[in-house]
Amino acid sequence: MNSIRVFKRLSNMLVLPMILLGFILATPAAAQQDQSAAKSTASTKRKVLKTKGHLPMSGTDPNVKTRVTTSPQESVATLAANKLKVKTGSTAQGVCLIHVDNWTGAIVHIFLQGDYVGTTGPGGELYASIPNGASLFYARIDLNQFDWIPLGPENFDCNGSYTFTITP
Repeated sequence: MNSIRVFKRLSNMLVLPMILLGFILATPAAAQQDQSAAKSTASTKRKVLKTKGHLPMSGTDPNVKTRVTTSPQESVATLAANKLKVKTGSTAQGVCLIHVDNWTGAIVHIFLQGDYVGTTGPGGELYASIPNGASLFYARIDLNQFDWIPLGPENFDCNGSYTFTITP
């Protein structure tokens, strides 16, 4: 019976050091996983555009080369079917995925390189793709047929993906 007591004491004494050793060895692995997660999201760049403080403009918009539609309601209805969801990291090489996240209650028209890409409704989002490299982002909120609020233009260099968040 004495040998059984000695064995139980030894096993109890070894449990705590083994747990601590396991914890110490697991910590660097967890830290490496956190670093790899940070590296994978590092390619996504973000820019926040605020609507507050922008004065309405009228006349010809110098930041727009082509415009498909003039009716905000028509734009939202037409482009709702064209919205696509792309998984992060699934873009082809040489292609930049642009994500526009509209946190406002307004309809926002999106332009890349001056060309109309699409429209996001209130609280909506839009995805578009362009070649990697230097580009120009511009958005606007139409108040009526003649007046709008400009958001940008913003020059950016994209390599992978870029997110624009439009806030009130």
